[in-house]
Amino acid sequence: SEEHGLETHLTEMVVSLVVAGEQNYRASAHRAFQRALLRRRDLEVELARRREEADRKAREAELAAEESRRAKLLTMAADLRAADDIRELVERVLRTKGTDDVETSRWGAWALGVAKALDPSEQHLFDLGGRSQNTRD
Repeated sequence: SEEHGLETHLTEMVVSLVVAGEQNYRASAHRAFQRALLRRRDLEVELARRREEADRKAREAELAAEESRRAKLLTMAADLRAADDIRELVERVLRTKGTDDVETSRWGAWALGVAKALDPSEQHLFDLGGRSQNTRD
């Protein structure tokens, strides 16, 4: 009977140890699960932040590209006006001085070459996005 009582106590102790071990294991697993959930939330927040940052940078790059295209367009318009002004000047000078003067004719040919080089309608090719393909850009 004393041996039976000792076996019962031993069985109860073993059961208590197994239960305590199981409780510790489950508590540890629960803590690990909670840490994993927090880590996942942190990663989701970081991913969202990175996506927003990438979207912001893409929008900024798009705006910068548009600003660059507009600036090039304005430069092309100014170059066209300058080329037209040069052609008009050459025409007026040649009409006034005549084409018999070698010096004036040489100057006129040079000036018309400058006008042609400036004229974007003669020099520029465009892709579908409207970006200039000229080496002067």
